Formats: sequence, C-alpha cells, structure tokens
Amino acid sequence: MLQKLGVSPQRLSQRVAQVKRLYGPMSTEDGTYTLAHQEGLDITKYLDQATVDRVRGLLPKPATAATTGPPPSKRLRAESSSRAVRIAPSLELVDAMLPLAVAEDAQRMATIYPKLYTLENSLRNVIIRVLRAKHGKNWWIDCAPVGVQKKVTERKGKEKQKPWHGKRSTDAIYYSDFGDLRSLITSNWTEFESIFPTQAWIVQRLNDLEPPRNIIAHNNPLSKNEETRIDLYFNDWIALLNDRKDFIP
Repeated sequence: MLQKLGVSPQRLSQRVAQVKRLYGPMSTEDGTYTLAHQEGLDITKYLDQATVDRVRGLLPKPATAATTGPPPSKRLRAESSSRAVRIAPSLELVDAMLPLAVAEDAQRMATIYPKLYTLENSLRNVIIRVLRAKHGKNWWIDCAPVGVQKKVTERKGKEKQKPWHGKRSTDAIYYSDFGDLRSLITSNWTEFESIFPTQAWIVQRLNDLEPPRNIIAHNNPLSKNEETRIDLYFNDWIALLNDRKDFIP
C-alpha cells in the first residue's frame, strides 16, 4: 500500500481513518483493505474470498447494476455519500457529511473567497479615503445617493434592535450593497477620474463581479469561468492600485 500510494505510514493511517469515518464502523485492518480496493489494487491476490466479500460488503452499492463503467476506484469514490474535507491548509480535516462534489467545491471556494473579500473591501476603503479627503468626515451625507443613505440608515436601525450581534463597521459604506459602490463612484466621478482609466472600465468590472459575489454570499459554488474572471479582475485591481498610489489619499 505504501509503495502504491507513495505516502508515509502516518499519511496512510490518516487515509484509513478517513475511510472508516465515511463507511461506518470497521476495523483498521478492514479500513486498509477498503482503501486498497478503492485505489484499484486487486485485493483478491492477497486476501481470501471471505475477506474480499466482507470488504466489498462495507462499500455503498450502486443503485443499478452496470456491466461497464469507470475503474472500481473511481466508481467507488463517485458513489460515496460523503467525504471529509480540509477547507484550508491551516484547518484540520473535518467530516461535515458533505457529498464528494460539495466537498470539492468547498476546497475550491476557499481559494476564491479571500480574493473577492480583499478586492471588495479594498474598493470600499479606497472610496472612503478619496471622498473623505475631499469632503471631510461628513462625506457620506454629502456624497452618497439619497436612496443608498436611506437603506443604510434602515439597516443600522435593525442592527441596533439586536445588540447581541456584532456590528459591521463604524463606516456607513459597509452597510451598503456591492452595487451601491458603483453609484458612489459614478455620482462622484470627478473625485475618481484620476484613479480609474475610464468610468466604463470600473462600471463594467463591478457589473461583472456582482453576480458571482452574490453567489458566494449565498454559499454556492462558482463556475470555472467566474473563478477565472475573479482572478483576472483581482490582478487588475492590484495592478491599478500600484500604478495610481499617488492619486489615492
């Protein structure tokens, strides 16, 4: 097994433990045999028929019999009802009873969310710095569209009704929607025209980012195209900031 998987004894033990969590109570020995079977090893060469039958009986059965299909290891993984997942390198392996596809999405989203989080909050902070430098501490009252101000006031009021929950921020902009950032920029364009190449440039990017941002906000996975788009726009944003530092207070 160690030679086949190319792992250390410690890692092999971890993988066996994962198999035991996925398929229910079984001995470490049976867990090892099950893992070997999943990895495509022909366990009939090494085990007696009774043991082989017992190991096969530990695994989920397909809904219908099939005469053809993918190799046993891949087929068994697809049939698994759940899989343990490590959301990020700094977090421990957890079994949240996630289907395989959802577990894989969780790991993928964990690499995308930080970029979108950084991009959005960086943009909010740039807006604050630019408008505060021009209009002073009351910039929100002077610069935010009336409809946005009303919505933010209502949200802050509802927040006060639940003081046991943490507050978003002391800055009103953090109570606004992502789409409101577009309005803040376009309605105060003279303050931002030295930073962004054109108004259309930033508006298009905010329009493109809003749908995937909302998908992530509701804990749903993004398509590969949206993932690529976020990577591209994140890199564009960082490059823009580096190029326009002298224009940002």
